[in-house]
Amino acid sequence: MSLAIRAENQREESDFEALEKCRWSARALSRRLPDLLELEIDAEERFSWVSGLRMAQSGLWAMGAESLKNLFEFACRLGDWPMVADAGKALGDKLESHEALDLIEACSRLGKIEEGFEISLRWQLLSPCDLRFPEAHDRLLDDRNLRQRFPAIEGEDYGEPDICLVPLSHRHLGDFFRQYFDPEISDLCCLPEFMSREQWHAWLSGLYSDGDELPLAIIHREWGFVGCCHLVMHEGTGFLYYWLGKDFRGKGFAFRANRLLLSAAVDCFGLRACYAKVFEHNLPSRKLLEKLGFECLDFRAYPDETEIFYRLGEDTRNIAGELRRFLQLMKSETSITPLLEEIVR
Repeated sequence: MSLAIRAENQREESDFEALEKCRWSARALSRRLPDLLELEIDAEERFSWVSGLRMAQSGLWAMGAESLKNLFEFACRLGDWPMVADAGKALGDKLESHEALDLIEACSRLGKIEEGFEISLRWQLLSPCDLRFPEAHDRLLDDRNLRQRFPAIEGEDYGEPDICLVPLSHRHLGDFFRQYFDPEISDLCCLPEFMSREQWHAWLSGLYSDGDELPLAIIHREWGFVGCCHLVMHEGTGFLYYWLGKDFRGKGFAFRANRLLLSAAVDCFGLRACYAKVFEHNLPSRKLLEKLGFECLDFRAYPDETEIFYRLGEDTRNIAGELRRFLQLMKSETSITPLLEEIVR
């Protein structure tokens, strides 16, 4: 490690420790923010900084405009969109045009499309020659059009006021990878190991082009993007899979998000039965599915027999046949164990 890198790491540690000792007071944070803007914070360190900013949140009113602007910029660099929104509101009429554009972006990432429209329209009136705001308005229109095709699910409608599920969009690229860095996610969920942005965009476009899958970003009011849940549906039968960022596991977010999705799917999409697949050793996911009401089936996936199936639904006639046909409709490489398939046929 070079002396410059070692010195940078030492400074980052001292900044964080000093803020911890001061319990992230507004005064201490204001003093250190100019230095924080020079740091490079990787995905594994990000949550510690975001958690610290939450401790400082109650003191935003005591921060001056310059400090609020530094906080706004630091939150943007972290991709901490809830803090961007709060700092932007605290700045009020002291916002500059580039900050207003970031605030519109925060609204988009958090699923607050109408709020983003209000800011966009106001700034188009304030800066009629600035073409960036009509462009931002057009991007919000794209978000709204996506929601009309693939609806968002508002948690407030189902007793979850701090969670909403919004269609995963190409604008979520950065948020997605800030949580997806843990290799365990792709291993346990059998998802791709994305090697480039282009691969991820192609993957997401493919999900929507198939027309039978609803990929949803899990947005938490305090933390922003925390993971994804997906529902594939054919004629009232569904297949559920999900993942959560490493820092947000064990907090009940996955259970609440999937309960919200399943409740909305029953009410709005006509869901009558739903399947899920999980590795046998993945006890946290097995417990979550059972808590949601899923029951473990007595046959395994094929060819990887370390995976097992779960089902939610009352009608239990010919489950094996129903699942086998559903997997074929999904064009999945997975099927059920050959011996049971022979019995089904």
